[in-house]
Amino acid sequence: MTVTLESRHPCQLCGYQHRIIHVTGIRINKRSIVTKGGLVSVGERVCPECGTANDGASAVTRFRMWPEDEAKVNAYRRQKGWAS
Repeated sequence: MTVTLESRHPCQLCGYQHRIIHVTGIRINKRSIVTKGGLVSVGERVCPECGTANDGASAVTRFRMWPEDEAKVNAYRRQKGWAS
């Protein structure tokens, strides 16, 4: 299944919220989700507010699935009888 993951982190200088989007394939297990295969990533390289370079590696970010993809994962788990 292919899903879209999104993350936001602030610019180190001005606080602008950078948005990073990953599109990747996943394998759904009973209690976990594992990414597999390639990854397509989109994000700004330079802050549009202040012009600071955005390396993205300095910030610890949490990726969240888009709501429509999360619904597909939950439906798959219900179909398998894994959801409570």
